[in-house]
Amino acid sequence: MRVGDVELCVESFGEPGRPTLLLVSGAAAAMDWWDTELCTRLADGGRHVVRYDHRDTGESTTGEPGAPSYGGWQLGDDCAGLVEALGLAPVHLVSVSLGGGIVSMVALRHR
Repeated sequence: MRVGDVELCVESFGEPGRPTLLLVSGAAAAMDWWDTELCTRLADGGRHVVRYDHRDTGESTTGEPGAPSYGGWQLGDDCAGLVEALGLAPVHLVSVSLGGGIVSMVALRHR
């Protein structure tokens, strides 16, 4: 899915009309860090679950190794842009590790 100047790889589980959980991974962790069985169980419990690869991770846009062309705050903007592009607001943001920093940036910059 195109979000700003990057292409983010996205996968969803469950029905889009249900409350959405957006799963935000840690540093260098592709979206499949969130186990498919977990995502399916959450969806079966009445949630719409979305996981994605950050830029430079998994199947999303990648740049020159070791020379990122963006600041860390842009990962938060990507996350917020994904919510907007999917038309899913409001969402529940669920994160681990670096994902906690990303969702904090989203909460501060994109209420």
